[in-house]
Amino acid sequence: MTVAVKARHRYSDLYSIMDCVLREQRQSLAQKLRLRLARIIPTGITTTTLFVVTVLLVSAPLRLGATPRMPAEIDLMLHVRLAGMEQAEAPRIIDEYILFSYLPQQPPQGRAPHSAVRADIYGTGDDQAAPTVRNPRYVGVVFEHENYRTTHVMFRNEQGVHFMLYPIPDNVRELRYRFVSDGHWSADPRNPNTYSDAHGVRLSVFELPERPTELRSPVLRADGSVEFTLETAPNRRVALVGDFNNWDPFMHEMREIEPGLYQIRLRVPSGRHGYQFVGAGRRINDPLNDRRLHSNEGHDVSELIVP
Repeated sequence: MTVAVKARHRYSDLYSIMDCVLREQRQSLAQKLRLRLARIIPTGITTTTLFVVTVLLVSAPLRLGATPRMPAEIDLMLHVRLAGMEQAEAPRIIDEYILFSYLPQQPPQGRAPHSAVRADIYGTGDDQAAPTVRNPRYVGVVFEHENYRTTHVMFRNEQGVHFMLYPIPDNVRELRYRFVSDGHWSADPRNPNTYSDAHGVRLSVFELPERPTELRSPVLRADGSVEFTLETAPNRRVALVGDFNNWDPFMHEMREIEPGLYQIRLRVPSGRHGYQFVGAGRRINDPLNDRRLHSNEGHDVSELIVP
């Protein structure tokens, strides 16, 4: 347990270090831009205007999908495993997430020493010069189903391995993606499954397994939303009502994803809630949920508890 706690503290320190580095880089870049702009912009420009322009220029290249952020529900042991990864690997599924990892290719003649981040990748010893493999400061992942518009920033642990946990997307049978490492785009070197698009760009492909056929409702998803499912007659208008929408039968209409299978996903405030489905002019409780409570009108309704 002591080892796990120490690893957790090192992992927390990693977040702090990354945040400080990003702040310092933004500050130094802002100062340089301010000095250069001062030489070319007329003196009539106010300090406030110059500051706004500088902030916009600095923030533009950093407008990424997100600052690296680990899902809150990941347990401590998984944190420790990710912090201790020494090699990148092909994508794999962990619970409701896909683990992506990246590490620059090691030269065949060298060996990767432990940390400092791997002798700043990959120095082989004090008496030997480091090979010409550069440790990237920034690595991200982009996906085809997101139209490559969002760059998901990856963490880097003490061994120099960059990694990210990506929530399994719905209605996607395979993930097509690319890595970007300090501005250099490439396919996943650890994933042999690739293809070239119409423009000759090589993409990595990760095939997702079939989802379980057993229906469940409601389901709390990793992003904090709640998914409701109802199986009934096809080609109907079905809606979700509950105390979270004032029992309004027109606010949350469900989508028929297959003949007779209706779904809706939405965010519900934390707490204990009652809900029902409305279809064919009548209300019914969730047949996939055995939990019940009394509504303010004294009726038995399905119960939902959101942490």
